[in-house]
Amino acid sequence: MSQELRDRQATLRDDLDRMSDDGPDGSEAMLLRTFTETTYPTVASAEYACHPVTIDVDETEGATPTLAPDTDVTIYALNVGTEIPDEGTDIPADVVGGRVTFRWDIAP
Repeated sequence: MSQELRDRQATLRDDLDRMSDDGPDGSEAMLLRTFTETTYPTVASAEYACHPVTIDVDETEGATPTLAPDTDVTIYALNVGTEIPDEGTDIPADVVGGRVTFRWDIAP
């Protein structure tokens, strides 16, 4: 094997090591709640200010969850859907390519 090929392989290994490892199942989903930070978006395809939401629920069938937004933390999430979620909507979101995204296609 030539030195050039070994160098290219080493560079490729370094690049792969620097990439985020989301594991075999991808990144973990998160629950976010939209809110107005300054001006709520008026188009669907936009960044939305959101608070992460914790879920407290007994692990039994039929249990009612308690949802609590962390209002000290703001996460900006990109809507790749076709509709605008109402302010205060709880949305499931994922990290795609380093960006928090969600898809909202439910008309109000």
